[in-house]
Amino acid sequence: MRNKRLRLPRRLRFTREGKYFFWLTVGIGLGAVNTGNNLLYLLLGMLLSLIIVSGILSNVSLKSLHIQRHLPQRMFAETPCLITLTISNKKRYFPSFSIEIEDRIEGHQKSKKCYFLKIGPQQEQKTAYRLELPRRGEYTFQEVTISTKFPFSLFVKSRVIQLEQTCLVYPKLMPILRPPMGRHLFQQGQQPHAERGQGNNFFMLREMQPGDELRWIHWPSSARTGKWQVKEFEREHRPQAHLLLWNVAPDTLNTEEATRYIDKSIDLAASFAYSYISHGHPVHFATAEQTFPVLHTEQELDQLLRQLAVLSPHQPTSPNRKSPHMVVVLPEHSPAPSLPPSVRQIRVPSPWPATEG
Repeated sequence: MRNKRLRLPRRLRFTREGKYFFWLTVGIGLGAVNTGNNLLYLLLGMLLSLIIVSGILSNVSLKSLHIQRHLPQRMFAETPCLITLTISNKKRYFPSFSIEIEDRIEGHQKSKKCYFLKIGPQQEQKTAYRLELPRRGEYTFQEVTISTKFPFSLFVKSRVIQLEQTCLVYPKLMPILRPPMGRHLFQQGQQPHAERGQGNNFFMLREMQPGDELRWIHWPSSARTGKWQVKEFEREHRPQAHLLLWNVAPDTLNTEEATRYIDKSIDLAASFAYSYISHGHPVHFATAEQTFPVLHTEQELDQLLRQLAVLSPHQPTSPNRKSPHMVVVLPEHSPAPSLPPSVRQIRVPSPWPATEG
């Protein structure tokens, strides 16, 4: 378990105006002590009272505030998404003013900030900020910092709430106008099979059964036989796509470089799989070390994307599945696997060219 640093429940720092105010108060205090002037003592008391009131009211504003973070179901690399923050004021009578929320992500230099002018007692408000993460993988949202300058903007008082949350960022989905294997899939189109299904070509007539839709009634046959007759259609067959992601990196790269080396190939392979399934084509997907079950639905695609999000480089081996219609996606300088000549290879530019060892 990761060690956490001990933090004070409240943190305080000066604003620029607060620094001027502080040194002005110190100067008036020194003048009052040296001269004994009652007017200076009166002015010093007023300035000190403003500091005390500022501390009390800022504490009241930060008290009993609860934060919730809501992540989207899917997050893709290099794609903006919305992170929703919900803040609740659990105080019974006092509102909170000028609340700023700062959300931090591990490994992400820039924190995200949201602002609330007023949160009434026993009320909650929501806001969202745009987030774009650069790479696939697992990210951890860390603590949330709540701060306020209320009431006089002399100090920024803040409170840290531990709100760790892990998310999985899927590979980037690129727009694919026409996936590969166009002749095999998209020119062939939907082929009717001599079986009942939900296609467009007529198959046969049969008597109407409970649950049949009225729009499929064949009126001439129904009038001739005296019984309700409905139309059935042939099942349409959609050609299957075969994708092989060759996630192999040169031995000359370290672990981090090798992972970055295959990132673009993973993005392209995931984009192809998404495009095929969007067109209704089942997908046979495999990597250098694993073969996945045939993908038909977006739920099954989601399971594939989760595994591709954390996929690591693999040593060269022989593919478990070979098809003459297979499309192989591999990094630009990786050695290609032994496959039939009809297999189409798509090489993706990578950030590190292979070097001779």
